[in-house]
Formats: sequence, C-alpha cells, structure tokens
Amino acid sequence: MRTDQSGVGSGTIRCAGYSASSFGILRRIWLLLHFCVHLTGSEKIMTILVAYAPRPEGQAALQKGIEIATSRGERLMVVNASSGNGKDDAALADTLDVERVEKLLAATGLDAEFKQFVRGQSAVAEIEAMVDSLPVSLLIIGLRKRSAVGKLIMGSVAQDILLSVSCPVLAVKAV
Repeated sequence: MRTDQSGVGSGTIRCAGYSASSFGILRRIWLLLHFCVHLTGSEKIMTILVAYAPRPEGQAALQKGIEIATSRGERLMVVNASSGNGKDDAALADTLDVERVEKLLAATGLDAEFKQFVRGQSAVAEIEAMVDSLPVSLLIIGLRKRSAVGKLIMGSVAQDILLSVSCPVLAVKAV
C-alpha cells in the first residue's frame, strides 16, 4: 500500500501501476470474456416461442417470430394448442394449415419446429408448460380486437398468457 504525503495510508492498493478499482474492472472484463468463450459448448440456445392460431393475428405472430428469430439467430418454436373440447375449434390448425406453416418454417432456414397439442388442457396451460420446459427468450402472441363485453363473457387467452408466463411477451396485431 502506498502512503500519501503525510505518511498515512491512502487506502489504494497499487500493483504494477494498477489500482484496486482497475483490478475490479479488469476482473469483470475477464469474467465476461471467460463466460463468452465457454458458452460455445454447453449453453442452451434460446428459443423464440410463437403461440399460433390459424387466424390473421396468429399469422402476424408467426411472421414476427420468424423475423426476430432470424435477426437474433435463435431457435423458433411454433405452438398450436387446443383443449380439443369442440370439433370446430377455431384455434386448432387443420392439416392443410399445419403443412403450410411447416413448409414456411422449412423455407426460412431457421432451426424451427411446429408442435400441435390437443391433450385436454387449455391453450394457456400448454403455453405455460412450453415456457417452463424451454429456455424461452420471448413469447409472441397475436391479438385481435374484441369488445369489452366479449372479453368479459368469454375471457381472453392473451390476457391469461400475459399474466401467467415467466418470460417476456410480445403481443402483435394483425394488419
């Protein structure tokens, strides 16, 4: 430890011209570089999760998911979920729509996957389970315009997702 003019210790430790505060900064830089170098082997690649329904707002969410996954270099997971209670469930993608989405994902060149769940659970529960089981960096949902009475009577899947998941959520509107 160096002393100041009066002979009292200044409290600054110096070694080879670096102060303790410089060591703190250098240590942080070293840790950051060390962390980045070691990420290449064992890290989990983050995933963009898209909650998809075969409607204009679902298509908008899918397009935004492709755009963001491409720009970030992340994996893309597209999920279509329904409880399966009704045969004419508008949220359930039919075979033609599933094939169309899978072809679109294949054409992007991304690490992308489409999953469809019809297991008796709500769409919200299926999305929550996916968020909990994957390293999700962002969940993208589509929004449609509904009246206040419509929201009150039927509830809102988007609202339930926004309030229940533990990751950032991007809500997009259909154009």
